[in-house]
Amino acid sequence: MTEKDKAAQSPYLMVTNHGGIWLRNDMVVVSSCRMHVYKFPFDTQNCRLTFKSMIHSDKHIKLKQGYNGTRITEWSRKVMQSKAEWEFINMTFFSKNEDNFDINQSMVVYTITMKRRPILYIVNFILPVLLLLCLDLASFMMPEDGGKVGFKISVLLAVILMQLLLNEILPSSSNRIPLIGEETYLR
Repeated sequence: MTEKDKAAQSPYLMVTNHGGIWLRNDMVVVSSCRMHVYKFPFDTQNCRLTFKSMIHSDKHIKLKQGYNGTRITEWSRKVMQSKAEWEFINMTFFSKNEDNFDINQSMVVYTITMKRRPILYIVNFILPVLLLLCLDLASFMMPEDGGKVGFKISVLLAVILMQLLLNEILPSSSNRIPLIGEETYLR
């Protein structure tokens, strides 16, 4: 999906002495990828983006990458604006031709690798869950006539509250429950 009016149109066209024509037409492209969040919050995501012409053959439009993967990765690292939840790892690409209904088409496939920064989830979720686990284990050392039942109920209510918070924190775009969610829900 392309968002309208996000990038300025370039009025310039460059023609090289070898017959090549360069038209710079920047676009903002919005894409989504299936996330694999089983190892959440220590997960790494790979997203493949494929660019090709839908109607033109490789005789009319030949797509190729002008720079190598290392240069693209460094450039992407430099221009990446958001440094909050995700860390950009690298970008790889390959070019290939594909036969679509007896029409050869050229395409470029980019693979973007991103790693989630887990510190926010460790501080806001994992440490409190571990603290509740320690409190639950400490209740076994309490005397029977003390407020053991009230203490256990308080810990149980805190665990239920953490499960409600976990439901909002965990990514919902996966077919599989994250390992950290399985551990909490099995409790």
